[in-house]
Amino acid sequence: MVWDVTPEEFLALYNINREAIIILDVREIEEYEKYHLSNSILIPIGEIYYRTNELDTNKDIYIICEHGNRSTQAALILFDLGFKRVFNVMGGFEKLINK
Repeated sequence: MVWDVTPEEFLALYNINREAIIILDVREIEEYEKYHLSNSILIPIGEIYYRTNELDTNKDIYIICEHGNRSTQAALILFDLGFKRVFNVMGGFEKLINK
């Protein structure tokens, strides 16, 4: 199951304990270089199948992109690959930045 979290829920968790979670950014490198969250891991959506070994399955994985579309796709992919602690940040950076 993939859980959706609001930008507010994500920011509260991020501000309290960002070290305890994985922040997976699935945008392209050019987007990531413009701005990103500290402690995030960049794995563009097109590389997700090949780079899952970089993700710690013992931590909750919060996935973010620009608008929420790619993060939803990535969350479903990870869930299908057996990851159980997957969260989609609804609305992506578009919503986070406007908070």
